[in-house]
Amino acid sequence: MGKTIAIVVLALVMVLSGLAGAACLFLEREHVGHVKAAMQAAADSTALMLTKDARSLTPVQLQDKAERYFDALFSRPDVKDIQIKAHTSAEGSIVTMTASTTVKPRLIPWLSASQVDVDVQVKGNTITR
Repeated sequence: MGKTIAIVVLALVMVLSGLAGAACLFLEREHVGHVKAAMQAAADSTALMLTKDARSLTPVQLQDKAERYFDALFSRPDVKDIQIKAHTSAEGSIVTMTASTTVKPRLIPWLSASQVDVDVQVKGNTITR
């Protein structure tokens, strides 16, 4: 009887720990999804703003504006070190903007994937006046 109770308790602990691990994985995935959605929204708005005067900007000015717009729009203090790249096509008619970062697990840092790469890209036609 005592051995049976011990086995049942051990099995219950294993099942509960498995459920807790699954819940943590779900929450980590949700966090990454929220970061990507916020980055995509900021990138979309940034690219839209850049299309207005991209033809009249130098590559350095375009990059500077992209970084400033994106930083003003992206409000996730838990996400650091975002790389922003903006450029126009050879003829200047298309603006391409990318943002990328890595997100570290918050709940279970011992996961084999110690970080998840998050990348977004937007292309937009420049506005001709």
